[in-house]
Amino acid sequence: MFKRILLATDFSPHAEVARQVATQLARQDECQLLLLTVLEPLEEPLAGVRVPPMISPQAWEAELSGEEQELEQAKARRLAQEAAEIEAASIRVTQLVREGDPDKEIVAAAKEIGADLIVMTAYGHSGIERLFVSDIAERTIRKARTPVLLIRPEDIDRRESITFSRLLVGLDGSRNAESTLRYARMFAQVFDSELLLLGVPEADFEEPQLVDYLEKVSSALRKANLKARALVTGSGAARTIEEVSESEASDLVILAKNGRGGSFRRAALGSVAARAIQTVECPILLIDTSEFGRLAK
Repeated sequence: MFKRILLATDFSPHAEVARQVATQLARQDECQLLLLTVLEPLEEPLAGVRVPPMISPQAWEAELSGEEQELEQAKARRLAQEAAEIEAASIRVTQLVREGDPDKEIVAAAKEIGADLIVMTAYGHSGIERLFVSDIAERTIRKARTPVLLIRPEDIDRRESITFSRLLVGLDGSRNAESTLRYARMFAQVFDSELLLLGVPEADFEEPQLVDYLEKVSSALRKANLKARALVTGSGAARTIEEVSESEASDLVILAKNGRGGSFRRAALGSVAARAIQTVECPILLIDTSEFGRLAK
C-alpha cells in the first residue's frame, strides 16, 4: 500500500491518535514508518527590551544554548521511547529530529526520504479547543507534494477501533479529482472499504453529465471487485462534502487539494479543500494533483 510513511509528531495527546492511525497503515505490506519531530528555534525573550538586561550577552547566549540542548535531548528521548513502542509491534521505524519551522521541515523531510504519505494531527499543543486546524497543519498541506492524511482526534476518540470501511471520494469530472482514485482503490482493497463517489453539480445543466460520469466510474470499480456507488447531490461542494461525510458516517474523505483545473488559488490549496480541512470531522486525505489538467468533457 505505502512503502514509507512519515509521521510528524509534537508528542501532544492529539499526535498520539495520529500515531495510532499511522501504525495501523504501516502494518500493511511491511511499510517503513519514519517518526519525525521538529525543534522550533527558541524566541529570545529579551529581544526588543530597551533597558540593558542584568545579564551579559555572552551569558544569555550560553543560557539559551543550554535550554535548546536540553529541549533537543528531551525530545530525542521521547522520540526513542515512541519508536521502541512502535517497533514492539514489528514495524520498522526510523527516527528523525530536525530543527526549524515545522511545516517546512515536514515537507522537506518527506521529499528527501521519498515518503509516499504524511500523517499528522489537525491540532498541536496550541490548538484552540479543537475548533481550528493548526497553522502548521494547513501550511504543510499547502506546500506538500506528498499526500497528507490529516487526523482529527476527537472523531477517532469516539470509536472503539480505527477503521476505513466507508470512504467518501469527491469527484467533479476533472483529471485533478479523478487522480485521487488511485488512493481510494488502495484503501478499499486493503480495508475492504465501500467507496462513495460524490459529485456536486455547480449548475443544473451539469447534473446529467456528472451522474453519467460517476456511474461509469463506479461501474468500473465494481468490475474490479470493489464496492462502489455514486451520489450526485447538493449545491456547494464544500458544504455538501461536510454534510454527506456526516450523514454517511464516513471514516475517511479523499480529496484533491488543488482547485478545479489545477489552479493555484490560495497557494495551491483549492477553496473546497481549504474549507474541508476545517469542517470535515473524520480523517481527510488530501492529494496534490497539480500536474493534471482538466478532463475533457
